Amino acid sequence: MPVIHAAMKTSKSKADSRNLSALVQTIRARVAVAEKLWEDAREKARAAKRRRKEAKLAAGRARKLAKQAKADLAAARKALAKAEAKLARTSARAPVRKAAKSKPAAKQPTAPLRERGRRPAAPTSRPGTLGQVTSATPSEDPASPVGHD
Repeated sequence: MPVIHAAMKTSKSKADSRNLSALVQTIRARVAVAEKLWEDAREKARAAKRRRKEAKLAAGRARKLAKQAKADLAAARKALAKAEAKLARTSARAPVRKAAKSKPAAKQPTAPLRERGRRPAAPTSRPGTLGQVTSATPSEDPASPVGHD
């Protein structure tokens, strides 16, 4: 009987060996799948980090461009104001862009209509009087009673 027992023992150990071999192969397959998932996840994380970095750089560039555009706008407005002031000093006509008027406290009498062909008086050259036309003679002043018939 000891011979059968030895044969059975050998047969059992071969079966165990096969089972262990299959188990090892199954675990190796699981490890390979886990490694592939890990590589994919790591690559996705790298891509997301790269996208965030690119978005941050793009936002920084956009902020820089907005700041430069704001400075350019301020310079353009300053140049426009300077050109309008120069035009008001050198020309008899009012500038293209009119200054905002404040609302009058009380209703003022309207000025009489001018005759055709008469030109308005030249503007003053004092600073801060853009677009204001002063009357040349006191008879044209609407508040003055002299010269109105």
